[in-house]
Amino acid sequence: MGLWAAAAALPILIHLLNRRQYREVPWAAMEYLLRAMKKKSRRIRIEQMLLLLIRALILVFAALAWMDLIWNSSFVGPTGGGGGNLHTVLVIDGSYSMAAREGDGTRFERAQQLATEVVDAASRGDAFTLVLMGEPPQVIIGQPAFDSGDVKEEISQLQLPHAGASLAASLASVDKLLQEVREKFKRIDAQRVCIFTDLGETTWSDVTSDDIDARIRRIAEEAPTTLFDVGQDGVENAAVTSLILRDAYVVPGSDVVIQAQIRNFGPGDRANEAVQLLVDDRPLSEKTVDIAAGDETSVAFTHRFETPGEHVVRVQLPDDPLPIDNTRQLSVPVRSSLRVLCISGKPGAADHVAYALSPNRSGDSPIQAELASESALLERDLAEYDCVFLCNVSRFGRDEAAVLSEYARHGGGLVFFLGDQVAPESYNRWLAGKFGDDDPEGDGVVSLLPALLGDPVDSGRYRFDPRRYEHPIIDPFRGNRGGLETTPIWKYFQLNVAVDSPARIALWMDSGDPAIVEHDIGRGRVFLIATAASSESVDRTTNPPTEWTVFSSWPSFPALVHEILATAVSGRFENRNVQVGQPLGSSVNSTAVGIPLMIHPPNEPEQRVRLELDGEVSSWTFGNTESSGIYRVEIGEPVDATQLFSANIDARESNLARISGDDLPPTWQRELETATHEASTAAISGQGWHLYKYLLGAVVLLLLAETYLAWHLGNRSL
Repeated sequence: MGLWAAAAALPILIHLLNRRQYREVPWAAMEYLLRAMKKKSRRIRIEQMLLLLIRALILVFAALAWMDLIWNSSFVGPTGGGGGNLHTVLVIDGSYSMAAREGDGTRFERAQQLATEVVDAASRGDAFTLVLMGEPPQVIIGQPAFDSGDVKEEISQLQLPHAGASLAASLASVDKLLQEVREKFKRIDAQRVCIFTDLGETTWSDVTSDDIDARIRRIAEEAPTTLFDVGQDGVENAAVTSLILRDAYVVPGSDVVIQAQIRNFGPGDRANEAVQLLVDDRPLSEKTVDIAAGDETSVAFTHRFETPGEHVVRVQLPDDPLPIDNTRQLSVPVRSSLRVLCISGKPGAADHVAYALSPNRSGDSPIQAELASESALLERDLAEYDCVFLCNVSRFGRDEAAVLSEYARHGGGLVFFLGDQVAPESYNRWLAGKFGDDDPEGDGVVSLLPALLGDPVDSGRYRFDPRRYEHPIIDPFRGNRGGLETTPIWKYFQLNVAVDSPARIALWMDSGDPAIVEHDIGRGRVFLIATAASSESVDRTTNPPTEWTVFSSWPSFPALVHEILATAVSGRFENRNVQVGQPLGSSVNSTAVGIPLMIHPPNEPEQRVRLELDGEVSSWTFGNTESSGIYRVEIGEPVDATQLFSANIDARESNLARISGDDLPPTWQRELETATHEASTAAISGQGWHLYKYLLGAVVLLLLAETYLAWHLGNRSL
């Protein structure tokens, strides 16, 4: 097309050729005309040169316009030869700090707008892929899309997740896209990456790490990267970072302490910040706090639930630039009572436990403790009980171990008190998964106990050692309340906890041996206590026979049993409150997998979830928890129940502090400086001005000018 610009010489050549094909002949009439023309020769020469110039420029501008069109592949479709030669990966930050409002919209909306402008400014036939940064990142458009309308529609429909973003995982997705496009789309000969982000410190703090730096260098080999900074410094924000109930379970008529943690992430102090408590969407109480910049404070409310059922507790702050973290909620299932099964290995072994849990044996007690023998493990449906205490049970078999294991996996609490009848080899084989040489088939049950049982220690004088009172069940005894450290113990089993075990030691003996060990099994929790729960356990090797302990009659016993129960049953209620991105799930006491189960996410259409048979119960899981709020679960007949679940944000992303541009890789620093200005079409596209529009416009104007000038000069009288 550059050679075609030489066509501008054609009008001149035509003019010269026309001059050469005529022979001058003197003629009287012409002599008269020539004398007249000499008077206006300068004007006529200028007019003719102007007309000649216009005709030459028409050809030059037309050729240049076609050159620009071909260079930018503007009129060649995605399947045409040479078209779609530029692939752009659009990466939009999906961390919830992008929900911060600045001006008329949010950072996320600004990112969507800029991404749309990039698409608008691109040449026809260019390709796009789209990635939403998150944990994990979402590849919205994985195959290059050549239709700009479809790309813009996908951008406009993006929903901001209520979670953080992984920079490393997002860059890995970008790198993979670049490699796939380079290998599969040979006609694409250029690639680039556009990242739209607020440069939040939580997401970008590790941009200088070795792994990410290596990934950035790899991407740079394939495509230049431009950062579009949509954030601002110094934005005020306060957040409810934590909301807990101090009680592991709630029954009607009892006072519940609700504790909220409030943090000021902004640069300025906040005075008289209102903190409001709502229960079932009804405002009940409000307190004001002062929070210094960067500081946090705790606010406690007390509430009494009068009726059993599903309840929601919510604490909220006034609106600020980031409203998503001003509210935090909890699902609180209020039980009419807790049912506890106390298994006695010998008469009287579990009596003190049952009495400590339920001193008032009337039917309206918040804890219903039932005594039973060992046979109840196979005769009763353990799913009807919240916790099972097993006191001085001598032996277990395969069937009992399987029942207890399944019960714990689905959220039941198990508490083992040992005693003089316990056969440690039976516990180790069937409950701790310790197989000996006599078990070549390995048919024991996988570890249910948090420790292996050793031999009973020699009779002596022992005491509990709480050490630093670090475990939640021991913390209430801080300051020697209840006489825990003075409990007399004469005999106990040695508990051997593996070095790499996830089990936690809650209480020690003063000899250094573990006294109480606990760990999680599925959604359940298992406690193992080294000594007996009653004075019925006796060491008959001494003369006279010696009681194992008088722990059951000590003031600390009822309080410790209640603390153990509260922690043991917490697994049944903990899954009601999860973090955004974590799955919801529960079990239904039914083997009918056809039961309809519908989930109503916050501000989204309902979704049906399938029940899966899991042993003697049916279980379900739901993983699409990208939004914070309350998820209502409706279980159809014959269960006919409604459950509430809560998903809360990770408060780390509430920190709106941003990294400095100096912390970015050098190439990104240069591109960031360009992108932070109000971007013109040329700056956004990265391809320069599209001159063909202006050149073609000039051609049209020159054609009109040439037509008029030729007509005017040709008809004007000399």
